[in-house]
Amino acid sequence: MDGTADTTGRTMEVARIEKERGSDTIVQPRELVEVRYARGVSLSLSARKVFALMMHQAAGDAWRDQEHRIAKRMLRGSHNSNDRLTETIDELMGIFFAMPDKVDGDHGRRTFQMIEETFEGGEQGWLIYRFTRRARDLLKDSEAYALLHRATVLAFDSKYALELYQLGALLYRRDVPIWRGDVETLRAKLGVPEGAYSSFADLRRFVLDAATAEINQLVPQFSVAWDVAKRRAARSSRSQ
Repeated sequence: MDGTADTTGRTMEVARIEKERGSDTIVQPRELVEVRYARGVSLSLSARKVFALMMHQAAGDAWRDQEHRIAKRMLRGSHNSNDRLTETIDELMGIFFAMPDKVDGDHGRRTFQMIEETFEGGEQGWLIYRFTRRARDLLKDSEAYALLHRATVLAFDSKYALELYQLGALLYRRDVPIWRGDVETLRAKLGVPEGAYSSFADLRRFVLDAATAEINQLVPQFSVAWDVAKRRAARSSRSQ
Protein backbone atom coordinates (compact mmCIF):
# COMPACT_ATOMS: atom_id res chain seq x y z
CA MET A 1 0.00 0.00 0.00
CA ASP A 2 1.09 3.57 -0.56
CA GLY A 3 -0.84 5.18 2.26
CA THR A 4 -3.25 7.05 0.01
CA ALA A 5 -7.00 6.67 0.03
CA ASP A 6 -8.20 3.52 -1.73
CA THR A 7 -10.11 5.57 -4.31
CA THR A 8 -9.29 5.22 -7.97
CA GLY A 9 -10.64 6.20 -11.34
CA ARG A 10 -12.85 4.00 -13.45
CA THR A 11 -9.98 2.27 -15.26
CA MET A 12 -8.52 0.56 -12.21
CA GLU A 13 -11.99 -0.44 -11.05
CA VAL A 14 -12.76 -2.10 -14.39
CA ALA A 15 -9.34 -3.80 -14.36
CA ARG A 16 -10.07 -5.17 -10.88
CA ILE A 17 -13.46 -6.53 -11.95
CA GLU A 18 -12.02 -8.16 -15.08
CA LYS A 19 -9.31 -9.91 -13.05
CA GLU A 20 -11.82 -11.16 -10.48
CA ARG A 21 -13.79 -12.65 -13.39
CA GLY A 22 -10.67 -14.42 -14.65
CA SER A 23 -11.00 -12.51 -17.90
CA ASP A 24 -8.36 -12.50 -20.66
CA THR A 25 -9.21 -8.85 -21.35
CA ILE A 26 -6.34 -6.41 -20.81
CA VAL A 27 -7.62 -3.08 -19.50
CA GLN A 28 -5.13 -0.57 -20.90
CA PRO A 29 -5.46 2.97 -19.46
CA ARG A 30 -5.92 5.75 -21.98
CA GLU A 31 -2.84 7.48 -20.59
CA LEU A 32 -0.66 4.50 -21.59
CA VAL A 33 -2.25 4.29 -25.03
CA GLU A 34 -1.67 7.99 -25.71
CA VAL A 35 1.78 8.37 -24.13
CA ARG A 36 4.65 9.17 -26.52
CA TYR A 37 8.09 7.65 -26.72
CA ALA A 38 10.90 10.00 -25.74
CA ARG A 39 14.43 10.27 -27.13
CA GLY A 40 13.50 8.74 -30.49
CA VAL A 41 13.51 5.18 -29.10
CA SER A 42 10.41 3.00 -28.95
CA LEU A 43 9.67 -0.44 -27.54
CA SER A 44 10.16 -3.56 -29.62
CA LEU A 45 7.20 -5.81 -30.36
CA SER A 46 8.20 -8.30 -27.67
CA ALA A 47 8.59 -5.52 -25.08
CA ARG A 48 5.16 -4.11 -25.93
CA LYS A 49 3.60 -7.53 -25.49
CA VAL A 50 5.39 -8.18 -22.20
CA PHE A 51 4.35 -4.78 -20.84
CA ALA A 52 0.70 -5.47 -21.77
CA LEU A 53 0.88 -8.79 -19.90
CA MET A 54 2.43 -7.10 -16.88
CA MET A 55 -0.43 -4.59 -16.87
CA HIS A 56 -2.93 -7.45 -17.16
CA GLN A 57 -1.37 -9.23 -14.19
CA ALA A 58 -1.24 -6.14 -11.97
CA ALA A 59 -4.79 -5.19 -13.04
CA GLY A 60 -6.65 -3.01 -10.53
CA ASP A 61 -3.68 -2.98 -8.14
CA ALA A 62 -1.27 -1.48 -10.68
CA TRP A 63 -1.59 1.96 -9.08
CA ARG A 64 -0.48 0.77 -5.65
CA ASP A 65 3.05 1.22 -4.32
CA GLN A 66 3.67 -2.50 -4.13
CA GLU A 67 5.35 -5.35 -5.96
CA HIS A 68 3.51 -7.41 -8.56
CA ARG A 69 4.56 -10.82 -9.78
CA ILE A 70 3.99 -12.92 -12.86
CA ALA A 71 5.38 -16.33 -13.77
CA LYS A 72 8.13 -15.93 -16.35
CA ARG A 73 6.69 -18.83 -18.34
CA MET A 74 3.67 -16.60 -19.05
CA LEU A 75 5.95 -14.00 -20.63
CA ARG A 76 8.27 -16.22 -22.65
CA GLY A 77 5.79 -16.99 -25.41
CA SER A 78 7.18 -19.58 -27.77
CA HIS A 79 10.76 -19.25 -26.51
CA ASN A 80 12.19 -22.02 -24.35
CA SER A 81 14.84 -19.83 -22.75
CA ASN A 82 14.66 -16.86 -20.42
CA ASP A 83 17.59 -15.17 -22.18
CA ARG A 84 15.46 -13.10 -24.53
CA LEU A 85 13.01 -12.34 -21.73
CA THR A 86 15.83 -10.83 -19.66
CA GLU A 87 16.80 -8.63 -22.64
CA THR A 88 13.17 -7.54 -23.00
CA ILE A 89 12.88 -6.66 -19.31
CA ASP A 90 16.09 -4.63 -19.53
CA GLU A 91 14.61 -2.83 -22.54
CA LEU A 92 11.46 -1.98 -20.60
CA MET A 93 13.51 -0.69 -17.69
CA GLY A 94 15.49 1.62 -19.95
CA ILE A 95 12.77 3.14 -22.11
CA PHE A 96 11.60 6.72 -21.53
CA PHE A 97 8.12 8.07 -22.18
CA ALA A 98 6.97 11.67 -22.59
CA MET A 99 3.74 13.53 -22.06
CA PRO A 100 2.61 17.18 -21.83
CA ASP A 101 2.25 18.36 -18.25
CA LYS A 102 1.94 21.52 -16.16
CA VAL A 103 3.75 22.55 -12.99
CA ASP A 104 2.76 25.74 -11.15
CA GLY A 105 1.03 26.98 -14.28
CA ASP A 106 4.07 26.35 -16.47
CA HIS A 107 3.31 24.07 -19.42
CA GLY A 108 6.00 21.68 -20.61
CA ARG A 109 6.94 18.07 -21.25
CA ARG A 110 7.40 15.46 -18.56
CA THR A 111 9.73 12.52 -19.24
CA PHE A 112 9.53 9.39 -17.11
CA GLN A 113 9.89 5.61 -16.99
CA MET A 114 7.19 3.03 -16.33
CA ILE A 115 9.06 0.35 -14.38
CA GLU A 116 10.94 1.24 -11.19
CA GLU A 117 12.55 -2.10 -10.43
CA THR A 118 12.36 -5.80 -11.23
CA PHE A 119 13.55 -9.08 -9.80
CA GLU A 120 13.91 -12.21 -11.91
CA GLY A 121 13.82 -15.55 -10.18
CA GLY A 122 15.43 -18.77 -11.43
CA GLU A 123 14.72 -20.57 -14.68
CA GLN A 124 11.23 -21.54 -13.53
CA GLY A 125 10.75 -18.51 -11.30
CA TRP A 126 8.82 -15.29 -11.16
CA LEU A 127 9.25 -11.81 -12.49
CA ILE A 128 8.60 -9.38 -9.64
CA TYR A 129 8.13 -5.74 -10.62
CA ARG A 130 7.04 -2.34 -9.35
CA PHE A 131 5.74 0.63 -11.33
CA THR A 132 7.26 4.09 -10.89
CA ARG A 133 5.48 6.76 -8.89
CA ARG A 134 4.63 8.73 -12.03
CA ALA A 135 3.15 5.64 -13.70
CA ARG A 136 1.15 4.84 -10.56
CA ASP A 137 -0.26 8.37 -10.48
CA LEU A 138 -1.40 8.04 -14.10
CA LEU A 139 -2.99 4.66 -13.44
CA LYS A 140 -4.73 5.69 -10.22
CA ASP A 141 -6.53 8.66 -11.75
CA SER A 142 -7.33 7.15 -15.16
CA GLU A 143 -10.98 7.38 -16.19
CA ALA A 144 -10.83 5.96 -19.75
CA TYR A 145 -9.33 2.79 -21.16
CA ALA A 146 -8.99 0.43 -24.10
CA LEU A 147 -10.10 -3.19 -23.82
CA LEU A 148 -7.53 -5.44 -25.46
CA HIS A 149 -7.87 -9.15 -26.07
CA ARG A 150 -4.86 -11.02 -24.76
CA ALA A 151 -4.75 -13.54 -27.59
CA THR A 152 -4.98 -10.76 -30.16
CA VAL A 153 -2.14 -8.81 -28.54
CA LEU A 154 0.09 -11.89 -28.63
CA ALA A 155 -0.81 -12.66 -32.26
CA PHE A 156 0.57 -9.43 -33.76
CA ASP A 157 3.73 -9.60 -35.88
CA SER A 158 4.22 -5.83 -36.14
CA LYS A 159 4.84 -3.40 -33.29
CA TYR A 160 3.13 -0.68 -35.31
CA ALA A 161 0.03 -2.84 -35.73
CA LEU A 162 -0.09 -3.49 -31.98
CA GLU A 163 0.25 0.24 -31.25
CA LEU A 164 -2.48 1.09 -33.75
CA TYR A 165 -4.69 -1.68 -32.34
CA GLN A 166 -4.50 -0.12 -28.89
CA LEU A 167 -5.45 3.26 -30.32
CA GLY A 168 -8.34 1.72 -32.25
CA ALA A 169 -9.56 -0.06 -29.12
CA LEU A 170 -9.48 3.25 -27.25
CA LEU A 171 -11.56 4.95 -29.95
CA TYR A 172 -13.92 2.01 -30.45
CA ARG A 173 -17.57 2.86 -29.75
CA ARG A 174 -16.94 6.57 -29.37
CA ASP A 175 -19.42 8.81 -31.15
CA VAL A 176 -16.62 10.05 -33.39
CA PRO A 177 -14.01 7.25 -33.51
CA ILE A 178 -11.36 9.28 -35.32
CA TRP A 179 -7.79 10.19 -34.51
CA ARG A 180 -6.30 13.23 -36.30
CA GLY A 181 -2.73 14.44 -36.45
CA ASP A 182 0.09 15.40 -38.74
CA VAL A 183 2.68 12.93 -40.01
CA GLU A 184 5.28 13.76 -37.36
CA THR A 185 2.72 13.31 -34.58
CA LEU A 186 1.68 9.98 -36.07
CA ARG A 187 5.30 8.82 -36.29
CA ALA A 188 5.85 9.76 -32.65
CA LYS A 189 2.65 8.02 -31.57
CA LEU A 190 3.55 4.77 -33.32
CA GLY A 191 7.16 4.95 -32.21
CA VAL A 192 8.70 5.03 -35.69
CA PRO A 193 12.46 5.58 -35.17
CA GLU A 194 13.98 8.84 -36.34
CA GLY A 195 15.26 8.45 -39.88
CA ALA A 196 13.23 5.30 -40.61
CA TYR A 197 10.73 5.42 -43.49
CA SER A 198 11.63 9.04 -44.10
CA SER A 199 9.42 9.38 -47.20
CA PHE A 200 5.67 9.27 -46.78
CA ALA A 201 5.48 6.60 -49.49
CA ASP A 202 7.64 4.28 -47.36
CA LEU A 203 5.74 5.18 -44.18
CA ARG A 204 2.47 4.37 -45.94
CA ARG A 205 3.68 1.10 -47.41
CA PHE A 206 5.71 -0.38 -44.56
CA VAL A 207 3.89 1.05 -41.55
CA LEU A 208 0.35 2.28 -42.18
CA ASP A 209 -0.79 -0.14 -44.89
CA ALA A 210 0.91 -3.13 -43.27
CA ALA A 211 -0.40 -2.35 -39.77
CA THR A 212 -3.93 -1.69 -41.04
CA ALA A 213 -4.02 -4.97 -42.94
CA GLU A 214 -2.83 -6.93 -39.91
CA ILE A 215 -5.38 -5.33 -37.59
CA ASN A 216 -8.25 -5.94 -40.00
CA GLN A 217 -7.22 -9.58 -40.27
CA LEU A 218 -6.84 -10.23 -36.53
CA VAL A 219 -9.42 -7.97 -34.85
CA PRO A 220 -13.12 -8.90 -35.17
CA GLN A 221 -14.52 -6.05 -33.06
CA PHE A 222 -13.63 -3.16 -35.35
CA SER A 223 -11.74 -2.25 -38.50
CA VAL A 224 -9.19 0.49 -39.08
CA ALA A 225 -8.90 2.80 -42.06
CA TRP A 226 -6.90 5.94 -42.70
CA ASP A 227 -6.70 8.68 -45.27
CA VAL A 228 -4.58 11.71 -46.07
CA ALA A 229 -5.90 15.25 -45.98
CA LYS A 230 -4.55 18.06 -48.11
CA ARG A 231 -1.00 19.17 -47.39
CA ARG A 232 -0.15 15.52 -46.72
CA ALA A 233 -1.29 15.55 -43.09
CA ALA A 234 -2.20 12.20 -41.59
CA ARG A 235 -5.90 12.63 -40.97
CA SER A 236 -7.35 9.61 -39.27
CA SER A 237 -6.99 6.15 -37.92
CA ARG A 238 -10.61 5.14 -37.79
CA SER A 239 -12.31 2.30 -35.95
CA GLN A 240 -15.76 1.23 -37.03
